[in-house]
Amino acid sequence: MTGWISLHRQIRNHWIWDDAEKLKWWLDILLLTNHTDKKSVFNNEVVLIKRGTFKTSEVKLSERWGVSRNTVRKFLKLLESDEMIVAEKTPYGTTVKVCNYNDYQGFSMSEKQQSEQPTEQQNEQHKDLSLIHI
Repeated sequence: MTGWISLHRQIRNHWIWDDAEKLKWWLDILLLTNHTDKKSVFNNEVVLIKRGTFKTSEVKLSERWGVSRNTVRKFLKLLESDEMIVAEKTPYGTTVKVCNYNDYQGFSMSEKQQSEQPTEQQNEQHKDLSLIHI
């Protein structure tokens, strides 16, 4: 697996930032999430795994993170309660959908930078407003 993910600086203001272990697990979930639709074979059947989702199991995540299945289950439920993911159990394991995936991973860097940088007109308006407050 190659590539990168976008991570907004506002994550520092999120509750998950305060717990290093949970932050690591969250970042791992983001890195496991498919950035394009992908077909895979499960139980001798071709299954489409959509962008913004991935297939796993509580057992796989517990082994990956070195914790119990119960700890994984509680963490996934915590993320669901905060509307960060939707976890759906299937005959092939668990499908995890990252909520708002396209909002955070949908732009190219140049598009994102252009949308975040103020225009020259906005800069002029800001200068005008700053003169008013002097």
